[in-house]
Amino acid sequence: ALLVSGGPNANGSLRRIELKRNGRTITVFDMYAMLMKGDKSQDVRLQTGDVIYIPPVGALIGVAGEVQQPGIYEINGSTKVSDLLYTAVGLNAGAFTGRI
Repeated sequence: ALLVSGGPNANGSLRRIELKRNGRTITVFDMYAMLMKGDKSQDVRLQTGDVIYIPPVGALIGVAGEVQQPGIYEINGSTKVSDLLYTAVGLNAGAFTGRI
């Protein structure tokens, strides 16, 4: 449903999307995990009356330089530099890995 609707806008979180049913949070969905790793473990079937809640975007970090896909990415509390490089689709061939 999120992909068909165009997903969250620039102010919405991609890391903490909630599915609410009967006033309870059923699952919290990390769209980065699905898009980058194909992880659909938090994907559930929607039912009539379900609400998809997209909270405001969380902490952001900019990745620039010799990476395949520079950009501004939303991070969570456990994000490591290696996670950021994976999200930015890795380093360019000419990247100097001795210093980041």
